[in-house]
Amino acid sequence: MREEEIKKMEEDAVKYADEDKKLRELVDARNAADGMVHSVKKSLSEHGDKLDAAEKESIEAAIKDVEEALKSDDKAAIEAKTEALTTASQKLGEKVYAAQQAEANAQTAQPSAEAKKDYYEVLGVNKDASEEDIKKAYRKLAMKYHPDRNPDNPKAEEQFKEAKEAYEMLSDDQKRAAYDQYGHAGVDPNMGAGAGGFGAGGFSDAFGDIFGDIFGGGRGQGGQRSNVYRGADLRYNMEISLEDAAKGTETKIRIPVQAKCDTCDGTGAKKGKSL
Repeated sequence: MREEEIKKMEEDAVKYADEDKKLRELVDARNAADGMVHSVKKSLSEHGDKLDAAEKESIEAAIKDVEEALKSDDKAAIEAKTEALTTASQKLGEKVYAAQQAEANAQTAQPSAEAKKDYYEVLGVNKDASEEDIKKAYRKLAMKYHPDRNPDNPKAEEQFKEAKEAYEMLSDDQKRAAYDQYGHAGVDPNMGAGAGGFGAGGFSDAFGDIFGDIFGGGRGQGGQRSNVYRGADLRYNMEISLEDAAKGTETKIRIPVQAKCDTCDGTGAKKGKSL
């Protein structure tokens, strides 16, 4: 093969590699746009009643813009419209979050938080008590109120549980600091978290309803997370000749897959047998 032909093949290989890269980037942009449209439509159908007419129209218009951009192969336009839809959808995420917070506050606005005794008072120690003082106080109460020493005494059992809970919180430096700053709300996951005011779910969970299908597992109805994720990419390393790289070629490869066995139906036993 002449030197000019080899050089031409090398140039073609670089050219095709660049084209392949651009194609992959376009496919990624289209996949992201498709996923965003699907997620926002789903969230809009479930939570659209929380928006006013103008907000809803703005999101619907952004969806149409993305769908229109997807009719072309203009990667930049697809990405720009997807970004615009992301921005427009933030208002929906905020409304979903606000609704979740209102529901959580309604559920936790019960006397249980107020009825809880101060942990320091439960153990009978001062707020500046040392770890050793807290441990000693707990041991004393545990010995006094342990259910084994107070059979058929529900009140003693309740006092034992209170002492145990107080010790578990105050013996942990991080939990104690949160309790000192925010009270029971700082350590009870069922109450709005004092440190951030976001509660157990957090602001990201509200946006997870919208963006979860794209960024890794959204939230379904009832607050349960979906287990639907995009599968991992398959990568296959194969050596080819310079000529094949320049001109292109077709070949067969083996792709590993998992399938249920028709014989044992996944049990590992022979047909008609059991393990």
